Amino acid sequence: ILDWLEPDRICQPRSVIVVGAMVEASFASIRSAYDCIALALGHVASKRPGQAPSASLRDLLTWAKKHPDRVNPGAAAALTANWIEFATCRKLRDLIVHSGAGATIHCDSRQFNLWIHDHSKGWVLREPLLPILANQIQTLISQADAAAETINAIIDMPDDRIRSRIVSGVQIPALHKLFACSQNFAQASP
Repeated sequence: ILDWLEPDRICQPRSVIVVGAMVEASFASIRSAYDCIALALGHVASKRPGQAPSASLRDLLTWAKKHPDRVNPGAAAALTANWIEFATCRKLRDLIVHSGAGATIHCDSRQFNLWIHDHSKGWVLREPLLPILANQIQTLISQADAAAETINAIIDMPDDRIRSRIVSGVQIPALHKLFACSQNFAQASP
């Protein structure tokens, strides 16, 4: 998407088609990544192994809300955290994928805007695209890090693994570029 912001590319008629496809794929991927968090967090979510669902973050959060007495105290904070961006991602992805809402990319020759229209709800979203994507991805990374900290506090790392490997955040240049430039492309959508 960032490559299509180049002045000679953004004005090409196909830019909105290509970016639209990438946006739909992004929402599906982000939503799937949240379910990967559930897969890991589900293993430590309950006091007894196997009680908590782990195939879907929505199912895991619903389970934790319905059964607070079964929640592992060490995982309670992660399960009751603010998951509002997950709900937003899920809503937008479901509208596009399941409800057939139109996800239109509007281009004003400077930036891309995401317009989502549902036949029964009307306009759901008309906002600049890059801040939406940057926020969704930053929140996903933050939630994944918090889940990892929760899991690591509950499950001890084997002694032979301590200090043997270091994983230090996301080091993908395109993500850093997205985070750095997203506010430069945040003019109000028409």
